[in-house]
Amino acid sequence: ARTLVIQLAGDQLVPELVTLAVDRGGGNPLFLEEVTRTLLESGSDSIPPTVEALLRARIDRLPARLKVTLTTAAIIGQEFSRPLLEQVLGESQDLTATLRELVDQALLAESEVVPDVFRFRQPLLQEVAYEGWLNHRRKMLHRRIGEAIERMYANRLFEHLEKLARHFTRSEEWERAIRYHRAAGRKAATLCANQEAIQRFERALELLDRWPEALDRDRVAIDIRLDL
Repeated sequence: ARTLVIQLAGDQLVPELVTLAVDRGGGNPLFLEEVTRTLLESGSDSIPPTVEALLRARIDRLPARLKVTLTTAAIIGQEFSRPLLEQVLGESQDLTATLRELVDQALLAESEVVPDVFRFRQPLLQEVAYEGWLNHRRKMLHRRIGEAIERMYANRLFEHLEKLARHFTRSEEWERAIRYHRAAGRKAATLCANQEAIQRFERALELLDRWPEALDRDRVAIDIRLDL
């Protein structure tokens, strides 16, 4: 544990803080890494008690531009593309420099296989960043992401049905959520993924109950059951 702290911190921490990081890390490599980063970045020996709290504090210490980019990316998911993030942020500025800073700070990693694709280095970091949004803002962003995918991949929606179903479900856009769950169910059926297909159709039925203004509810329910 001490070796890991020294590798991360170099000579930037005095021996007493190295010992503190080792003691508070408790043998958990992720916790140990975040404790060390907290000591380096905050200059304080006051350490939050959990990994989640450490990650939340680290996000909060970011400059506004980096924080907005990171937390918006978290709504897209564990992995995301730069063009989609640009669409969601609605900014004309190039995100390349911002994403590079987040990579340099070991918050994101860039795909070595697919150009312009990034992922969160730690799944827990994405979860913490996601939960940091107020519910109504999170719903708005999910809707914006879904609509951006519809625009960007209008001729290739078949490849993105599952993402569309997730984003419109979380934005409580029931009509589109049901439509895309059904489409994803049919896609799964054509791929002989029968269990997934059933789950998609059953989810569409569940969402139909949340859509009070639905027209021809009974007919839609029958159609979904016929899909099953």
